[in-house]
Amino acid sequence: MPSTPPRANQSQQGARLIVTYQDAPDSDAAKAANRTVGARMLRPVSGGHAAVVELPPGITAESAMAKLKAQPGVVYVELDSMLQADPLRGPRIGD
Repeated sequence: MPSTPPRANQSQQGARLIVTYQDAPDSDAAKAANRTVGARMLRPVSGGHAAVVELPPGITAESAMAKLKAQPGVVYVELDSMLQADPLRGPRIGD
């Protein structure tokens, strides 16, 4: 199903990221990485070394992602947003 990709330059209050750490999300390295952007861990993602973090007002997701990616102990960062179906190019039935 075609979808609209998330935008990385979100600056609204409460933008969320999914961050994958080398160690556990509650490790000292993960906490230090989160502090560099003022992020607050909301919840760990089950089955791995990732967590959903919330950004403070005033920092864009794009800026926070770049800063987090540069931190030791951070493996991967992505925007946590819902994908929505494109109503104009949605699924075609019968093809």
